[in-house]
Amino acid sequence: MQVNDGGTLEWNGDAYHRLSDVQFNVAMTLIDTLALKGDESLLDAGCGSGRITQVLLSRLPKGRVIGADLSQSMLRTARRECIAKPGQRVDFVVADLQTYVTPQPVDGIFSNMALHFVHDHAQMYRNFAACLQPEGFLALQFGHSQLHGELRDNLMHLMNEPPFGPYLHASAFNFRGCDPHNTRLFLQQAGFVNIEVSSL
Repeated sequence: MQVNDGGTLEWNGDAYHRLSDVQFNVAMTLIDTLALKGDESLLDAGCGSGRITQVLLSRLPKGRVIGADLSQSMLRTARRECIAKPGQRVDFVVADLQTYVTPQPVDGIFSNMALHFVHDHAQMYRNFAACLQPEGFLALQFGHSQLHGELRDNLMHLMNEPPFGPYLHASAFNFRGCDPHNTRLFLQQAGFVNIEVSSL
């Protein structure tokens, strides 16, 4: 992350694209569980730099993907790096997942290691329900609130330690996470059924 001209934190899409192997490997584990036919339409929620979007496209030779992210820098990298030309089988949109609804219903929503940055999970799941076809699916992986609390605490401690302090900014570690119980509850309240929630 870096501070932009407006003084707020912004992801560095190019750096993330190069340094996101852990996130990529976790995503591949989740993608491999999907029973895709190859013609589905998916929302890649919190698509980041598009590495996972590319994999989803390769699994959907007749399908489409909408990559949604709040970071302009991430989306610039995604548009540049994507194997498909934007507007053909993939579109990238700047979107807050608490308010974004796809223009047309999609068959599924995929998200990997992004939703722990979303503040209001209950609202996000209601929006996800509005984005999906009646038999649509969610495949989501994100940080558990307890894990991210521990990570945040450790990073906040490092902020006061030379030489790390100048490179760390408190708001970069505002992970929300969500525990399995509340995740299940929010999904049920949004109308989802056949819910499987696990803590890894």
